[in-house]
Amino acid sequence: GLRRAGSRVDLAWRDDPALVELFARHWDAALRTALSTTAPTNDRVAALRIVACQPWERLADPLFQLLDLREPQEIQVAAVKTIAGFHDDQLAARLLEAFRHATPAVQYELIEALANHPARLPKLLDAIA
Repeated sequence: GLRRAGSRVDLAWRDDPALVELFARHWDAALRTALSTTAPTNDRVAALRIVACQPWERLADPLFQLLDLREPQEIQVAAVKTIAGFHDDQLAARLLEAFRHATPAVQYELIEALANHPARLPKLLDAIA
């Protein structure tokens, strides 16, 4: 809800140091879980839903790391869905680059992420043309 509205949950409590610290600890733990190759896949997918509330600048590189073919397909798909919720000028180029090395199921999600965002759609169409 907040991301779709163009806001972030961290903006609601940024003036309360105790809450900043509490959320930072939970988000750090969720990001570690999402990136952990030893955590159960369902825990990692759930962790990706939690980290989606963090600022993009903090998540960009870790999320794109999860698009590695060595990651389970469910993790790659969840990472693409998480990435798709953000707005950044560089996203389209990075999503298109990831497309070349992705499995068909992940490619589908990448196309969805590109096609369902007005700023990314022209870049998808240029890549197809």
